Amino acid sequence: MDFSNALQQLIKGIEPTLSQQGFSPVVPDGASKDLPVVEENDKKYIEFESEKGKIRIVYSNNLLSLLYTDVKADEADGLDFKIGSQTLFETETLDDREIKSVCNLFNDDIEEFFGTKKQAKSAKKNIPVSKAAVRSGAMQYDANTLASRLTAAYPDLKEPYKANLEKYGEFYGEEFFVEHAHVIIETIKRKDKMLLKKVFNILNDLYENGSSDVQGLIAVTILGEMDNDPDLLETAKEYMSEEMAEPVIYINRYFQTAAGKRKKQQLKNPPPYKPKKEKKPGFFSQMMAASAGQNPPSMPM
Repeated sequence: MDFSNALQQLIKGIEPTLSQQGFSPVVPDGASKDLPVVEENDKKYIEFESEKGKIRIVYSNNLLSLLYTDVKADEADGLDFKIGSQTLFETETLDDREIKSVCNLFNDDIEEFFGTKKQAKSAKKNIPVSKAAVRSGAMQYDANTLASRLTAAYPDLKEPYKANLEKYGEFYGEEFFVEHAHVIIETIKRKDKMLLKKVFNILNDLYENGSSDVQGLIAVTILGEMDNDPDLLETAKEYMSEEMAEPVIYINRYFQTAAGKRKKQQLKNPPPYKPKKEKKPGFFSQMMAASAGQNPPSMPM
């Protein structure tokens, strides 16, 4: 499926929701009225506007993002857009089912941002970190971004993700991933190549460009659930980046020791949520430091 065909199907799938909220496409000079795509450097986008604000759907580096601003359309030029949902949009592997899933994701966002199903104010503050911010060196990916990106691969996680935001007013990663890491382990067990590629593209990117907490959530809470299983590790090896593979192997081996088994049991019962404050390095950071410079055993063959 080529990009234009995929985008046309996506727009067709969200058009009723856009129309219901009063949005119509912006057609710049020289752009096609059927698909008014604007190209800027390495990205393409299509924009919609109404009295409620603007929506921009941006495609860059196989990532599709829904951006929005609730400033009136005639006043929105030059203002920063907020980031809504983001999802992988790899046209060489896309099918109708995946496009429908993206449509559902974007339709939900549009209704929440501009319709009757308003987001909780506390949840609106939890905007995922953008690739542009990471590339500029201004920010690192955080736990909220990791969860948000994974909902693109696992749409069933979207509601639990929102519930977590609404419950705590900010994203509480320890609880969320203890409860839902199993979906990734099940994907590894099934050896679902297409989904594995998508999931590990997310995990590799977020691990390499994320905070120490994000690295810990990926290597310890999520992939530590492989329990040092040789078959699971061998499957994961095909998709893990070199940078991530070493600590993942190290942590899986550590969890087989007596001390590791005790610690893993503690991690399955995360402490009650407390608002973030400056703190000393926790278990995640300690494990990342311990694995750095180590030579974990070779991957089972």
